[in-house]
Amino acid sequence: MHTWINTQDEGWWRIAFDQFQVPYAYISTQDVSREENLKAKYDVIVFGPATRDAALIVNGLPMYGNPLPWKTTSLTPNLGKIDSTDDMRPGLGWSGLMNLQKFVQQGGVLITVDDTAGFAVNYGLTPGCLNRPPQSTKGCRRYSKNENCRCRRVRLPTASLIL
Repeated sequence: MHTWINTQDEGWWRIAFDQFQVPYAYISTQDVSREENLKAKYDVIVFGPATRDAALIVNGLPMYGNPLPWKTTSLTPNLGKIDSTDDMRPGLGWSGLMNLQKFVQQGGVLITVDDTAGFAVNYGLTPGCLNRPPQSTKGCRRYSKNENCRCRRVRLPTASLIL
């Protein structure tokens, strides 16, 4: 699953899927917002890196001005080959969030990474998981120069999931 906010980062995931010949459907958050029964179509949804702002995933870009299409036209012949939209601004929306929640509740597997892991935790798609900031090594007796402390703490990335 991808957003229209940033398709470059998740594009590396598509390259890996292609190289390892993993079959996949390339769907956008807009597709998820329209599809009420995701579990009927998908067993697993992989949500690659999107944006640091979880609210932007749900709300999308501001809806002022003209639509922002991503389509193949005579002016943009290289766009819209894998996926296209009449307007890139809409996000997942609350309906899409409910559709994802229903997918997970019905046994669908939602795989997230980096910022989308934080999104999944913050919007209640991962019951029992917490999103915690990295722990500091300041004050550790073993490492006086603030090196990575291994004596009592484990350093975690910013969007770590803790079960």
